[in-house]
Amino acid sequence: MSCGWRSLNEAALMIETLGRKSEAFETRDPEMARAHLSGVFRSHRLDFRNRNHQLAVRHRTVSCGSASFHGLKYGADVRLISSEMDRFYLFQFAKRGSFQIWRNGSATTVPEKTAYAVNTSETFAKDWTDDGEQMILRVERAAIAKYLQNLLASDHGEIEFQSAATEDAGRMLYSLYGYIDAMSERPARFRSQIEDVILSTIVSAFPNNYTETLERPQKPCAPYYIHRIEEAIDADPRADFPLQDMVEIAGVSARTLYYGFRQFRDTTPLNYLRDRKLELARRMLLDADPAQTTVTSIATECGFAHLSKFAVHFRERFGQTPSAILKFKGRKT
Repeated sequence: MSCGWRSLNEAALMIETLGRKSEAFETRDPEMARAHLSGVFRSHRLDFRNRNHQLAVRHRTVSCGSASFHGLKYGADVRLISSEMDRFYLFQFAKRGSFQIWRNGSATTVPEKTAYAVNTSETFAKDWTDDGEQMILRVERAAIAKYLQNLLASDHGEIEFQSAATEDAGRMLYSLYGYIDAMSERPARFRSQIEDVILSTIVSAFPNNYTETLERPQKPCAPYYIHRIEEAIDADPRADFPLQDMVEIAGVSARTLYYGFRQFRDTTPLNYLRDRKLELARRMLLDADPAQTTVTSIATECGFAHLSKFAVHFRERFGQTPSAILKFKGRKT
């Protein structure tokens, strides 16, 4: 299938073969249209924008797990006024014609072949033209939250999508439709990945408050031998770990160990050991009684043989000399 705009109608129709599809809903009755679409989306008001109206609503939907695709046409100039989405996000694509959407008192024109996001907490109004036709992607709020948590490997706040209409997002949604079209010919066991593809597409295609974080380059996971050395040092930072001992613990050559630490930790094995010793020394200085403890005794206990080098490295790392920390502790006492 071609990826050009001309095949959009075909791609949209092919979506219906992938999930739980519905028969097309059609009506010319405004109240029936409002009641039906309020059940699909949210309660809303539907007003005609001119007197010579002749409503011709057509709506078709297909569900793919937590997401559902909707083809919608009103066949008249109407204004839709909606309450908050609450449980889901809407990603609206102008398949034919353009529409205007009001949010927070300002209007945005969404041209043909352009997409627009509506967040869960927002109310909005939208003007349709009689020839306007949209593809709307509805995605459950909980599904996006879970996907984002897995992606970031941490808890996070609510994702908020930017309000601007974007052609890039429109092209991405169209590419998604093309993918779904291709998948429609595959056996059902291959279709389980579709929901993840939908979620990754909208999070990457629509600018949001996590875009910068998600686009930041990430270093690959460190190999096992790096973790072996870190665990050994962290368990007893006072101990001496000559390079040869590290090589035996890691089970790799000294060269591999060195370049592994440079690549994955931006340091060297011996500098990693020194930094852990410095951190231990700082904790001991903060807990020490200045009347009974000296900087020299703590440095020696942490494995530093040269006091002058210890003081230089300590200041480089913490911005203070060890003696200053000990004296400050004495004044507080």
